[in-house]
Amino acid sequence: MKNKFVFLALFTAYLMLPGFSSCKKSNPDPLYPQLIGTYQGTTSQNDTIRMEVENIKGILYITEIKLNYKYSGGGTGSVYKKDSDGLTALIVAYFNLLVGSYPQNSIIDGTFNLNSLTVNGSFKIYPSSNPSNPSSGSYTALKIN
Repeated sequence: MKNKFVFLALFTAYLMLPGFSSCKKSNPDPLYPQLIGTYQGTTSQNDTIRMEVENIKGILYITEIKLNYKYSGGGTGSVYKKDSDGLTALIVAYFNLLVGSYPQNSIIDGTFNLNSLTVNGSFKIYPSSNPSNPSSGSYTALKIN
């Protein structure tokens, strides 16, 4: 009986050793957790931009983005992308997202300000209806949640 108790005590102690427990974080903290959230703002064309930043395995990703834009000649358009695995990772506090598949990829980029929780960036979009007439501008967005 005493051997059984000793065995159970040792086995229980073994299970409590660091590294054996299944209580490990499945999603480690990223470098700048304060950037996680939704950002919304206005472009230089007086249109809207909205993006989502999420933590995926300790790395911050843009997981959703919607940009409304105008191009010369009076046309309007929008870019909407969403991927729960991440569209593009933040490199420190910067991102560069290529969208589209034309000879010149459309680009949306931005840099996050860690103090004000804003993102400032630029875009150049080649609309599918008129790829020879790109739309470009800048934007500022503020974290809303």
